[in-house]
Amino acid sequence: MFKVIRPLEEPDELKTKGYNCDEVVHALWNMCKRKCYLCETLNPDAPEIEHKEPHENKDEDLKLDWNNLFYSCRRCNSIKGTKHKNILDVAQVDPITKIIWNMAPSHYSDVTFEKVDKKYKDKTVDDTIELLDRCFNETGTAFRGITRAALIEKIEFYHAHYLEQSLKIRNINSDSDDIEKARKQLKVMLQDKYPYSAFWRWRFLRDPVLMKEHSELLPEYAELSPCKF
Repeated sequence: MFKVIRPLEEPDELKTKGYNCDEVVHALWNMCKRKCYLCETLNPDAPEIEHKEPHENKDEDLKLDWNNLFYSCRRCNSIKGTKHKNILDVAQVDPITKIIWNMAPSHYSDVTFEKVDKKYKDKTVDDTIELLDRCFNETGTAFRGITRAALIEKIEFYHAHYLEQSLKIRNINSDSDDIEKARKQLKVMLQDKYPYSAFWRWRFLRDPVLMKEHSELLPEYAELSPCKF
């Protein structure tokens, strides 16, 4: 998840043509930087419009509420369904400041999440973590097992790229050009538009070498880092 900037004015066609019309879809696609707002997959194969608050009982107000609409992948939308209602509104709250993404996904281990402030009782954060745990880890049916494997493969691809850049910076054989190229790559990966940016941000924030020598690559979140010098 990542902070999104929602346009103040809703698309003209929302109330007349519905939330799946072209104008709304493109507006949400751009707003969410072409990513599922929950798992951060870029240009998902089966995108859908997701209602943060489910429009149960044919609630037309929620169904067509511009502030209730997000861009998502089919996997996350189907997992969220009508069960998860009390989650963070990422157009209002930056989820990176509330939730830590622990980078350990593989076919054999789960992604895990924890609160930034473990002492603070916040049911919205707890409920969001419960949803994210399901979005990244659930394998309850054959289809969800297959889509989970595909999701993890994508994350592992970018994870390998992140590690390559981190190791270049650490490598005693790297010259100044090597280090600068690696810094530029990491800077790109730490941006909202990059796939799975929450993982790379929290991995960076928890890296004492990167935070000590290159914290200017992520200045807006530096205060969240547990690495103190």
